[in-house]
Amino acid sequence: MRESISQPRRFAGILEVEDLLLGLWMLAAEQMVVRYSGRPAVEWIAPQPDGSPPWTLIAVLAAAAFLVFTRGSCDTSIDRAVMRRVPMFPPLFFVLPLVASVISLVRGGEKSLAEQGGDRAEWPMPAAPDWLRRLVATPLFLVGDSAFLSAFESYQGFFLRRGESPTFADISLTFIMVAVPYVTVVAGPRIAAGSSGGWLVWVARFAFYAFLLVTGRQLMIGGWF
Repeated sequence: MRESISQPRRFAGILEVEDLLLGLWMLAAEQMVVRYSGRPAVEWIAPQPDGSPPWTLIAVLAAAAFLVFTRGSCDTSIDRAVMRRVPMFPPLFFVLPLVASVISLVRGGEKSLAEQGGDRAEWPMPAAPDWLRRLVATPLFLVGDSAFLSAFESYQGFFLRRGESPTFADISLTFIMVAVPYVTVVAGPRIAAGSSGGWLVWVARFAFYAFLLVTGRQLMIGGWF
């Protein structure tokens, strides 16, 4: 898979509309939803007491499937399309190329894998407008991020040793536990939907995200929400 998933045309715009929506969500909207619903965010996608999946989980899974099994303008080849979906769910790297190859070979045509290499063959999924794919990705990463942070704070606390000066190990572990899920629950859906895959862009966006995270939690501690 030789093609890069980065898009220079998007490098100029470090922050997109989705980043601003995420900021509004993290600073105020999420806490208002939690307050009025009376449910922690992690319960939004947790199974019901009888074991049945809630509608929110079904919606999240349906949105993820839509992003994986549709084609946007950025999916110019099988290789590029697969690499765009891997951050959202890394095991797709081992499964998705096989699925796409079989579909492409069965479908045939001038742009199929039978006629072109994986770096040129068309992604053999139904085309969907870019605006629709970005719209579907938005609730996916908002709910996913909220559920992750809720679970993280329930078991670890945002500061691993609240009331004490954090050590370098505390800071490092906190960074890893936030950065890795950020790739899958925030960056992953957006990259699959067509956002830039360049790592420099996402380092800048993660810095913005970390600022929002700290600011939002300080507002909570201060009793703003």
